[in-house]
Amino acid sequence: MPFHCDPHQALMPVSGHTLNRMPQLVLTTLFITLFGIYAACVRCSRNMHKRWPVARTICWNVGVLCALAGATGPLAERAHANFSAHMLGHLLLGMLAPLLMACA
Repeated sequence: MPFHCDPHQALMPVSGHTLNRMPQLVLTTLFITLFGIYAACVRCSRNMHKRWPVARTICWNVGVLCALAGATGPLAERAHANFSAHMLGHLLLGMLAPLLMACA
């Protein structure tokens, strides 16, 4: 049986589409863990060595939030049907988040 695809249907948003929640829960848990590990390292540095720069902490937190926004939530769901949302997810997850996290 050949595969038929109507190009008009491909451009229409998928109604009622939701991603499987398990990968989103795993990623959200991972990102929250990253927040916690970084906060513990900042606290350890402050207690043992010197004060950690606030700008670095802000960069790390915003970078993790960008990665979280690009990989989970409404943007990730919309990315399956909307090319602009898909590309925004790529920019957040592949460019902005790593840059901010590396600046930390």
